[in-house]
Amino acid sequence: MTQLETGALGARTAAPANGGGGWDLLVSSTWLSPTPHDILNLGNSKGIGTNNTSYWRNDKFDSLLSEADVTVDLAKSKQLVDEATRLIYTQAPYIMLCYPFLLDAHRTDCIQGWGTEDAVSMWGYFPFDRLRPV
Repeated sequence: MTQLETGALGARTAAPANGGGGWDLLVSSTWLSPTPHDILNLGNSKGIGTNNTSYWRNDKFDSLLSEADVTVDLAKSKQLVDEATRLIYTQAPYIMLCYPFLLDAHRTDCIQGWGTEDAVSMWGYFPFDRLRPV
C-alpha cells in the first residue's frame, strides 16, 4: 500500500506547468449530462486544468466541438459530433471505461410512466421499466 502525504494527490494532478502531470494513469469520473457536448467537452482545450485533466489539445477537435455547439441542423450536428468522437477516440487522451445509462428525452404525450420530476428519474434509467405507450 502506498501512502500519500497531505497535498500529494493534488500536486500530482496539477497542470504540468505547475509541476503535476507525472502520472501513468489517472482514473477520474465526471458526467454532467447525457449530451454529446458534455462528454466531448472533456477534450476541449478551453477546459485544460479543469474538465480536461489529460491536458490534451487538438485545434481540429476544438473547432468541431465549437461548430457542433451552435449548429441547429440535426444531420450536420450529428456529422460534427461523429467526427469529433472519432478524433478523440483515435488520439485517445481518455479511455472511457464505462458510460452510465442516460437518456435525455421526456415525452408525456406518447409515453406514460415517467418517474417524479427529480434528478434520478430524469437523468437515469430508473423509470424505464415502467414506461408504457399512451
